[in-house]
Amino acid sequence: MLPLLTLLALLTVRFTVVAQPAEAVGGGPRLQDKSGLYAIERLLGRARGKITSDLIRKLGPTLSLERAAEIARVLDAAMAEAGIKTNIAKAAFLAQLAHESGGFKYMEEIASGADYEGRADLGNTQPGDGVRFKGRGFIQVTGRSNYTNAGRALGLDLAALPAWRKAE
Repeated sequence: MLPLLTLLALLTVRFTVVAQPAEAVGGGPRLQDKSGLYAIERLLGRARGKITSDLIRKLGPTLSLERAAEIARVLDAAMAEAGIKTNIAKAAFLAQLAHESGGFKYMEEIASGADYEGRADLGNTQPGDGVRFKGRGFIQVTGRSNYTNAGRALGLDLAALPAWRKAE
């Protein structure tokens, strides 16, 4: 079995469409406007397109150097595997991940997930699905159907594998 952080990185890049950037939580660069996106792109340019621990720490300033290095390593490899190649695409993707995970701090949604209970649009059709399938991972995959589809992309039954949900 893959290490958890590697699994979550692969899940994120294989299942996610690059979305518009939003403001990072935790004091990182402002990502709500194009200037924040281009700031990340410039940092990537200086690093020759490589995801570095310095870049991850700019997006998640509360991370330890060791944690930032680990995240940088797995995201760099996962984005290469997924074909996210241009600096602007990498910047948009990193901005979204930083936003969703509170600067790479939260691997599980802070809220209980109860608000997702009964949400058929998320595939939450069974009692307890809202809490069971709340947002997790860098991208905060949410809902039974999204867990199922993400697991299919990875060749895993994530809906039936609760251990993956308890991130570091």
